[in-house]
Amino acid sequence: SMSGQSMKLAKEALQVFLHSLPVNSFFNIILFGSSFQSLFPESRKYDDDSLKVAKDSSSGISANLGGTEIYQPLQHIFQKPLMAGLARQVFVLTDGQVSNSSACIELVRKNSSNNRVFTLGIGSSADRHLVKGMARAGMGTAAFTTQGEAITAKVINQLKNALQPCISDVSVKWGKSNPSEGGGELAVEIIETKKTLFGYGKPKSQTETKFSIKSQVPSKISAIYDGSRLIAYKLLDKTMDVNDEITVKANTTEGDLEVSLPICKDSFIEGNCLHQLFARKMIQEVEEKHEQENVDESKKLITALGLKYNLASKYTSFVGVDEKHGNSSTFMVTRHVKNQMPQNFGFNDIGNVPRSRGFQAQTDCSSSPTRSFQSRSRSALSPPGAMAPPGASAPTEMSKGGRFGGKTGAMAPPGAAAPTRSFGAMQESLSSFTLGAAPPQASPMSGCIIASTSSDVLRLTMCQAANGSFPAQADIANILGVKLEKVKDAGKAINSDENFSTTWMTVVVVAFLTEKCKEEKDVWELVVEKAERWLNSSSGGSVAGHVEKAKEFISQSLPIRKVTSKTCPQGHKLSLVTATDGAAWHCDSNNRCVGGCNSDGEHPHHSVWRCSQDWRATAGGSCDFDICGECVKQNV
Repeated sequence: SMSGQSMKLAKEALQVFLHSLPVNSFFNIILFGSSFQSLFPESRKYDDDSLKVAKDSSSGISANLGGTEIYQPLQHIFQKPLMAGLARQVFVLTDGQVSNSSACIELVRKNSSNNRVFTLGIGSSADRHLVKGMARAGMGTAAFTTQGEAITAKVINQLKNALQPCISDVSVKWGKSNPSEGGGELAVEIIETKKTLFGYGKPKSQTETKFSIKSQVPSKISAIYDGSRLIAYKLLDKTMDVNDEITVKANTTEGDLEVSLPICKDSFIEGNCLHQLFARKMIQEVEEKHEQENVDESKKLITALGLKYNLASKYTSFVGVDEKHGNSSTFMVTRHVKNQMPQNFGFNDIGNVPRSRGFQAQTDCSSSPTRSFQSRSRSALSPPGAMAPPGASAPTEMSKGGRFGGKTGAMAPPGAAAPTRSFGAMQESLSSFTLGAAPPQASPMSGCIIASTSSDVLRLTMCQAANGSFPAQADIANILGVKLEKVKDAGKAINSDENFSTTWMTVVVVAFLTEKCKEEKDVWELVVEKAERWLNSSSGGSVAGHVEKAKEFISQSLPIRKVTSKTCPQGHKLSLVTATDGAAWHCDSNNRCVGGCNSDGEHPHHSVWRCSQDWRATAGGSCDFDICGECVKQNV
């Protein structure tokens, strides 16, 4: 189902993700659908060579690998031994549904001590229960995007969460005299109330209690990340008194953190809305954590909650009763209605070719847990969400060079083009991925890959080396809108050393992103952080002065780039540029130009809004759309 614009956006997100991975990490990529394959036999160190192989191999990926089977690829990832000193994190991108979502969630929960799982659901058909459930079980975060919405920023935000420490040992104390809950262990501490030689007011023993309607939900509080919310529910025996307090406590490497929330008269909410939210969360907890251990007790609790709080569940439902008495003598007629499916659900528009359902990647890093991406696809022979047939999911390795092979279990013949496939990635470090129907075009002047994307930020990201630097190449200068020689001359004025050109280009790109592309910070933030770390390690602390000179250079030498909401007919963004002296152009506003720029000419008195993929300024560009400032102003 992931096709068209969704596939394009997923590929862009994969590109940025790969380039945002930190240095000194190890990664691998798993391609999977009904079966799955590994890009490398073992996880490889993240460097320019492995990054190029990953980008080249995944550039032709499309959604055609068969059924959506997510359980076995996850199981394969979790069975891989952790690299010494590195943690593993798994990122799952999917736009489909599976029939064994509960089994997938339970698999993630069993392996949550060594793996964190982050999930992203794409489009309206994404399985929300699966996406949210795996993130809860894996102590990660979940996010969703609508059809056609850019997903890069959300993927990078999850990567940022994975790179930061989180608070995972959290408990809540509901009132000054009540025990703390939230650590997952359902135990009640018994306090000695009798004055004896053994002590008074001290803990005497602990007794385990069964999960019940009196328990806090969630019983084990998920990891808390910077900027995230903590929501917990507790059904109290009696109303808490004003001036009582609720205490949230967390054990961290920096010591215990604690905050007390006083109860006041404004803390109370009228009605049963909060009770229904509590009951819904408790039903979710029972289904995901306790139902397998005790089916009968779980069924009773879910039924009781559904009836008491008027909630639909797997055991309770609403029944509509029509109390009117009609006098019609006609009889009911049985009519067969075909199943209604979401648009493009499971198949291509042409030829009913099955499409992939998602991507998954995993990485390990010395400074943070590992990440992983994985993709799924549906099979025309299997019902949606069906398990793969026995023996179909055995992992196979790619060719020695790291390229994706042909049929599952077989290597591609020498020189054969790798077939397009849905994709999954397993990384022992941070890495990114690209998805595309056709390989990106490489400039003959450099090794920088320029993919067909509408954003200068994304195209600059694809030119970054694995160590964080930006080489002095014409492709990068073209994206900036200035000639390479002009950039080099500005750098030579600061330092004539030939090796300084890469440092200077990196500083210029960082200044450009931070000064000119502030609205896309969510996309370039990790890219800039990696570039700044490289600058600090390679230039010996003299970066600050270079940055100021780079800002001065871009303000004087780079064309003004104001972004408009307009796009060219191909959907690329338009930017305000400085027209080159003597260069002829005409307004392409459907031959209805209000500025009088219908024919070719210099038009020196009009501003020019030009497509970001203009072939005259961008290597590998495929567009030549221009529009004058008057048409932009009057929205023609």
